[in-house]
Amino acid sequence: MARPAHYETIAPALTGGIPRCVESTRQEGEFRFGKRLAMSPGAVAVLGETLRKFGTEPVPCQEGAQVSLAPGASPALPPEGFRLEVTPREIHLEYGDESGRFYGLTALEQLLYLAYRFGADQALLECGTLVDCPRLPWRGVMLDSARHFQSPDTVKRLLRAMGRLRLNRFHWHLTDCEGWRIPCKGAPELAQLGTLQEGGYTLQDIQEIRQVARENAIAIVPEIDFPGHNLGLLRLHRELRCDPQGESGEICLGNPDSLAFAKARFQEAMELFPESQYFHIGGDEAWDGNWRACPKCQAMCRKLGLPSARKLEEWFMRELSQFLVDQGKTPISWRTEAILTPRNVLQCWGNANDMGACAWHDQGENQVISSIDNAYYLDYPQASEEPRFCWMVNLSEEGVYSANPAAHMGEKLGKRLLGLECPLWTELVPEWRLGAKLFPRLVAAAESAWSPWGGSFGDYRSRRCALELAGYAWW
Repeated sequence: MARPAHYETIAPALTGGIPRCVESTRQEGEFRFGKRLAMSPGAVAVLGETLRKFGTEPVPCQEGAQVSLAPGASPALPPEGFRLEVTPREIHLEYGDESGRFYGLTALEQLLYLAYRFGADQALLECGTLVDCPRLPWRGVMLDSARHFQSPDTVKRLLRAMGRLRLNRFHWHLTDCEGWRIPCKGAPELAQLGTLQEGGYTLQDIQEIRQVARENAIAIVPEIDFPGHNLGLLRLHRELRCDPQGESGEICLGNPDSLAFAKARFQEAMELFPESQYFHIGGDEAWDGNWRACPKCQAMCRKLGLPSARKLEEWFMRELSQFLVDQGKTPISWRTEAILTPRNVLQCWGNANDMGACAWHDQGENQVISSIDNAYYLDYPQASEEPRFCWMVNLSEEGVYSANPAAHMGEKLGKRLLGLECPLWTELVPEWRLGAKLFPRLVAAAESAWSPWGGSFGDYRSRRCALELAGYAWW
């Protein structure tokens, strides 16, 4: 096959990947791949399948590898960072830690798609050096598995897609009014819940999902939502309601069994996810009307010297948070005015005014931004024809890309912004629509979380389209 005209001038650039890199330097020359490629065994494990698809056989070797790996010798490489150097003879990857190693290899995988556009006989990549590290330490996705259930294979597919985008936090919303998907030894009856769709995860499912998360440099953040969003739970456990004959979704805060029940569920969750540092306790959208009318809740307020039902809610969430802290874990809650523990992370989900209020909140030192006027809510429609609730507006890929999680936060932002997270609530999203809802907007969010602020949407979109035309698939 004849080479295209001016072939020497069209070697793909090192800067063609997503997320956009921090720093790059172009050098003379190109690296040519060919039919066989000597590689460090660790590189074969990640890139071997892709290279075979392209027609190049990866050959594992310890010495003289054309694609080599080494822990970073320079202190300039931070956690999750990597340095990729391409010369006419070698592609060499240095990394700051195991996450950086994985990210460097997946960044190289994207470049392989661009390099092999014309086949293995004509595959080449420009020479130069690429240095990269994340802007934000928390780059997350929240998947609501409580409303519509997703199969374990779909969850693992999402984790692999996240890893390739350098997203490192999987916030797993496992309980809500419509379903309780986490296995419970102490309350097996909760497996019956499934209003919109039946299903639940087994111990084996969770072990496999944890393994895929580890392989893709992702930490799992399980969420069990209290004290609201518990309508299904309370239909099975009416003794935990303020009014056993009522239909509220808020657990009774005046019943000592309620706090004991919540702690038991988190104890089980810690056993299921032993490597997880963060556990989400919920804490949003609870109505206080039943608590105000409940004799047990009012008696508990008097006992604790609390002036209102809302202060009783704060006490409940503080006790639950402290329980996790005592186990060496870090609790997270949705945006709240409550002061819980100094260890709590606050997840802000409201509009721009709420973001400003979160910036001056005295709870803890870290905050995760999930919405600036809903810029990261991927359940919002991309087009007018999509199913929606009445409050939803269209959220475009450019809207996600252009949102700045640092906006409206004031001077305290620098030390308090932990990162951003994209929630996908699934009341209107059954499993088969998951990919269409996530992509390509999640690609834009990944670049916003990783890359230096201020990139061009046009440049980003041209890189995304070039990768897709080269055959790279996000989902």
